[in-house]
Amino acid sequence: TTGENNPIQILGLLDSTWEWGPESFNITMSLICNYNNGWHDDILNDGTDLNWSHQIENCDGTMALRQYWDFRTLNSGIPPHGVIGCRCSSSAISVGSVAGLEGVPQISPESVAFELSDHEKYPFFGRVRSIDGVIAFIAMLRGFGWQGVSLIQ
Repeated sequence: TTGENNPIQILGLLDSTWEWGPESFNITMSLICNYNNGWHDDILNDGTDLNWSHQIENCDGTMALRQYWDFRTLNSGIPPHGVIGCRCSSSAISVGSVAGLEGVPQISPESVAFELSDHEKYPFFGRVRSIDGVIAFIAMLRGFGWQGVSLIQ
């Protein structure tokens, strides 16, 4: 059951190289929790409380796992209901190993390590960037014989 006595706990694990990461995470979570702003108002309109916090993991697997465990410790040993983050594969692998054992879903925005595609080893891991897209991009670069790429943002 959900509600005031049993809120959903979400942990954001972000790295410091993404300048707007923490702010974007907090804004998105607060928009989801505002039931009168016209932005996905039907997601949690049953009285469910959504609590979140974010930690900086700096694309470091050891630090990411420590941040995950610190969250559990501060939450009376209870793991989060979900993890959003671990942009870098090394962090996603570390957290995904433990979160998966605890049945905690993890969504990564950018982790591309092929190892994370092993659904038996990482049954609760998902990503919003497809490894197939990365492989296709690399194949295209090789097909054109390019030695490098410049990205302008």
